[in-house]
Amino acid sequence: MALAFVWGGAVLGVQTVALAELGRRYSGGMLLAGNATLALMWGLTGVVGIPVTGYAMDWFGPYGLLLVVGGVFAVSTLAFACNVFVEDRRAMRS
Repeated sequence: MALAFVWGGAVLGVQTVALAELGRRYSGGMLLAGNATLALMWGLTGVVGIPVTGYAMDWFGPYGLLLVVGGVFAVSTLAFACNVFVEDRRAMRS
């Protein structure tokens, strides 16, 4: 349960960092579009994530919550690593 508490804090940290990164990279209309996309995805995960987590808890018991949250963080980490790799490749070409 303590791990779920820590992960909950990390989720809010991810949103804060994402908003700061949007502000650093974009301005004007692109910043507006990025913020709208972030808000859309935040809402979509609230609508989809709750039933998915419920089904996982039905199948795996209380460990279903940890599996879903761990899976989301694993996919997020993979996406972040791919983004860093692509940006490093772009920087090397310039």
